[in-house]
Amino acid sequence: MDETASVTGQGTVGAQERATCTRRVVLVLVLVFPLALLAVLAVLPFFVEASIVRIDLVKTTASAGDSETEPLRETGSILAPGETVSLAIEIRDPHHVYVFAVDSDGREHTLFPDPRLETRNPIPAGASVVPGPSSTPDATAGRAWPWETDAGSVLFFVYACREPVEEAEALARRLPAPSADSPASAAAMTDDERTRRAFKTIQAHLILHKKLNRRGGVTAVRYVVGCAETGNESGSGTGDGKR
Repeated sequence: MDETASVTGQGTVGAQERATCTRRVVLVLVLVFPLALLAVLAVLPFFVEASIVRIDLVKTTASAGDSETEPLRETGSILAPGETVSLAIEIRDPHHVYVFAVDSDGREHTLFPDPRLETRNPIPAGASVVPGPSSTPDATAGRAWPWETDAGSVLFFVYACREPVEEAEALARRLPAPSADSPASAAAMTDDERTRRAFKTIQAHLILHKKLNRRGGVTAVRYVVGCAETGNESGSGTGDGKR
């Protein structure tokens, strides 16, 4: 009888120890698992390939039947009269791309998308040059954007995303494409009117850029490019890029 009681007591103690051990294991898992998950999420981006390999505005200078291409810096580059701008992009999966331009007088254009072009959104995976070939006889719609302005500088805004960006789609529909007879470049205004329009227009673009730059999945790049006057040679400055 005493032996039976002893065995029963030992069994009870063993069960209690196993239960205690199980509770400790569960507690450790509850505490450690969230920390381990956070650590994995923190390092995951370093092991996942970026969907955008390259996205650069480049300028092309034509001289003596030859042409020279140079990437624009996000600040400090200069566009000379006759030089053109295009977007070089290399992506691992299709993206919707938007390119806008606004000069220091407040004149603004949608450079891409453009219904006159064969290249359409979404841009396919691989290396591409935007705008690409034209699907119309319009001379202003071609493999690069001519940009000549008497304004002191031009801001280019470039956005890329796997999905359509509603705000950029609406802006692209509203703004005119580059054209010799574009209303955005032909309006006669006083200096005060031009200054007010420029401030309002540039601020609206900067606010949108800031908003999209904070949105996950959207690549947003801003270029501030100087414009050389006719007769001046193209030059370049220095500056820190702002994204």
